[in-house]
Amino acid sequence: MRQHESKEGIDTAFSSLLLTGGTSGPMVKPENYQTIANLKSSIMQMEIRLESMRIGIPEANPQIINLKDQIANTRQKLKEEENKLIEIYNKQFGLSELAAKVVFNQQLYTTLVSRHEDLKAQFIVQYKTPELVELAIEPDFPSSSRKMIILTGVALFSMIMGLGFAFISEFLDKRIKTPDYIERNSGSQILGRIPKLEMESERPNILMKGNSSNGSWVKKLYQDSHRAIRTELISQLDSSSNSEKKGKVIVITSPMQEEGKSVISANLAISLVETMSKVVLIDLNQRHPKQKEMFDLEPDRGLVSLLSGDTSLDDAIIKTDINDLYLLSTGKSDNGHDLGGLLVSGNMAKLFNELRERFDYIVIDSTPITLASDSVAVGVKADGLALVVRMSLTQKDKLEKAKQIIHDNNINLLGIILNGTSPDKRYRKYYNY
Repeated sequence: MRQHESKEGIDTAFSSLLLTGGTSGPMVKPENYQTIANLKSSIMQMEIRLESMRIGIPEANPQIINLKDQIANTRQKLKEEENKLIEIYNKQFGLSELAAKVVFNQQLYTTLVSRHEDLKAQFIVQYKTPELVELAIEPDFPSSSRKMIILTGVALFSMIMGLGFAFISEFLDKRIKTPDYIERNSGSQILGRIPKLEMESERPNILMKGNSSNGSWVKKLYQDSHRAIRTELISQLDSSSNSEKKGKVIVITSPMQEEGKSVISANLAISLVETMSKVVLIDLNQRHPKQKEMFDLEPDRGLVSLLSGDTSLDDAIIKTDINDLYLLSTGKSDNGHDLGGLLVSGNMAKLFNELRERFDYIVIDSTPITLASDSVAVGVKADGLALVVRMSLTQKDKLEKAKQIIHDNNINLLGIILNGTSPDKRYRKYYNY
């Protein structure tokens, strides 16, 4: 290399610069290289910031234009600093432009390596590894386990896991648990709340038939809850546009099955009789009739025979053991007729007109509205419909579907009856007095 330098007329110090890392002879101050390193770092940071800004704002935004100008100015300044150092090498050693750039880049690399070593040393000083000061003293007796700490930790872990499981279960459970959900989300009036009866001895088929002076305070509250619903329904029907119409028709249905609408229908019919009214209760559930069992009746003929023209209204209607209360069951379905088709026939409209003339109220125990079309068929002809929702059983999506069906068919929704609610203990003293 030195022979080549001598032949080309280059200062022999150039080979020493490359071989020794630029440590021989008077060189450029390290501060000059630090300036260049800082400029490179600034350019990199500004370019990263520019790419981030381009995601959210257009290229013509003043902020992007200003940042691009800053990058261009910094690059110009960096080029000027690099040229200054290269020029120093040219003057000091008489190097060609390529050789001067080689020396410049080597010196810059040496500076960056040195700064890296400084930062590494600072890190070691700040986060130095632990040192062994003295040996631990071995105890004469084994140390006891920290039972309280362990038990506390286990208890906290179990509590956290329990809360997490409860949260997940509540999130996945789509059932309606409390009346608050109905009040917040249903957008419909609550006609009343029927308390849940716990004891089997307090679950007769028709509780309104019993004497309210007997039984627990919950049973008395149960009976009065039906009377309160009766009062609310009468008030709504009397204030409606059809208030002058004879024989008010009330349909009782539910989003799902097993929500207690049949018992509520029977108790509502009995409570309406208490107002000195003549009432007929129609059991519309051909697949699972309940009313004839609750009233202990076994009619041979009923609604199917009546609508198909096989029998008369007088023969189809049966008087119950409660004064002014009559039952119209579905009857036997062995005549080959389907009740669903008969409900939309002209005979059903004629039957409604005749029942309105004979009775003050017609209570219809209908099928679940999301499972069959029977409730819609009679609901459009009725004065109003009440929807039974049972706590911890009715699913939220089923309730929404039921409301949508009622809305789409322009059925008058009188309100929602909440069944199986927790008894309000504030009434205990009142009913036990």
